[in-house]
Amino acid sequence: MSPFFGRSKCAARAVLTLVAVAGLLLAAGCGGGNGSNGGGGGGGGNNGFSNASLKGQYVFSQKGVSLTQDLTAVDFFSEAGVFTADGNGHLTNVIDEFTQGGTFSTTFTTPLTGTYRINSDGTGQLTFVFSATSTLNFGITFTDATHFYLIEQDQFGTGAGSGEKQLATTFTPAASDNFIFSGHDLFFSNARVGSMNFNSSVITGVEDLLVGGTSVTSPTFTGNITQPPDANGRGTISLSDGSFLVFYVVSPDKLRLLSFSGSLEVMVAERQTGGPFSTASLAAGNSYVFGSSGETSLVDGIHSAGVFTPDGNGHVTAGATDFVQEGAIFANVAVQNTSDYSLASSGRGVLNLDLAGVGTNQDIFWMVSGTRAYFLVNSSSTLEDGTFVLQQGAPFTNAALNAQTAMFMDGFDLAFKDRVGTIVPDGNGNFKWSQQANSFDPNTGIGTPTSFSTTGTNQVGTNGRATVTVNSLINGANSNMVFYLSSNDTGFMVEEDQGFDVGGAFTKQIGP
Repeated sequence: MSPFFGRSKCAARAVLTLVAVAGLLLAAGCGGGNGSNGGGGGGGGNNGFSNASLKGQYVFSQKGVSLTQDLTAVDFFSEAGVFTADGNGHLTNVIDEFTQGGTFSTTFTTPLTGTYRINSDGTGQLTFVFSATSTLNFGITFTDATHFYLIEQDQFGTGAGSGEKQLATTFTPAASDNFIFSGHDLFFSNARVGSMNFNSSVITGVEDLLVGGTSVTSPTFTGNITQPPDANGRGTISLSDGSFLVFYVVSPDKLRLLSFSGSLEVMVAERQTGGPFSTASLAAGNSYVFGSSGETSLVDGIHSAGVFTPDGNGHVTAGATDFVQEGAIFANVAVQNTSDYSLASSGRGVLNLDLAGVGTNQDIFWMVSGTRAYFLVNSSSTLEDGTFVLQQGAPFTNAALNAQTAMFMDGFDLAFKDRVGTIVPDGNGNFKWSQQANSFDPNTGIGTPTSFSTTGTNQVGTNGRATVTVNSLINGANSNMVFYLSSNDTGFMVEEDQGFDVGGAFTKQIGP
């Protein structure tokens, strides 16, 4: 069950030697090289977006898979940075920072330029220009005036992540502030959630760390801000566990972080509010919806979504989950009333979900606020993390899907697959689906950026679980999905097509 901002791309990390690289017209460059923009988009409704909607400085991060710089193999990567948009289709001050194969590269000292185009429905394209023959291309979809999902749309690679407007470039938290973080590292096969405190430049913290193939440990750590944020909000951190991280200030309450010591870790940290906590913080009468993803021993990995209902006293009374693991589908699995949880005043909790016919799923979570938490799954067979949020609006009907939403998906079907776009439902069980996508075949090292629009149907249950059919999505065949609504037009989703492992999130789109 990974927050959508940092979904992992694949299972065991290994460089994949190419079977063939025929037909590629590529040149190496930081972040990958040149490629072809998938174009398209603009298939949803009109929510009043335009080039003017992207104006100011933005922070982004993503993970993916691409050709290596010498074009001889395929390997995973992580990436983050900032850029400035002028509201008229031009990008400047593009700082792109990228790790692949243990090597970190950056345009920090020589920022790039670029271009962009935003359609009226909030979809669009970004292009970073490395040289006359080398560009990096993204498809994006706005969720609101300051946040967007993104995928890479290049022939040499694909990736997925998100971006948001930078609201501050300085970072001066109070000594009493704790920041809850979630990180995932494909290079060293670990995931972590925890809490860190900043007292001037001194860092102290505790984390729950899951290394693939083992169980969770809970070490403490110390560290320092080794470089305070500059005019771009970019600084650096070192931690006693050996982590060296670039951070980007999003706001006084949020950081995005990227390892620059050879690992592929991408992290987010947010100021904790709502404490102190107790079991009553997950109050009786409320339900929480979760979404997550991660790696297994096979390339397919795992994607999960679901809902659980606590009683405010350490017990879980009901719930359901859907997940796909290594291509196998586990649909509408009941959360039994023998499930339980604990929650300490610090916001650290343990959730034991007894899944009918499957077994116990133990999640270690840290509350970001009274309504949201980051978690990881304590399992030696998966490396899975995610988020859960308070559900609002139940009981649900088809009318709960009645406004345009931005959507994001990633995973593996016959190739590495990433999608962004819009869903426009009518409140009566029907919708329009418009996507930009990329399908990257690791055997050939070739990505296929596409745009596609279709229709579909949905049936929403009272607990927010919706069964969904997207017409002709998979090479002309229909695709089956399940949505879990956290509120009207917002939630997590899992594709339930045999042999595939794709999942994501959708958010009610709010125009500028």
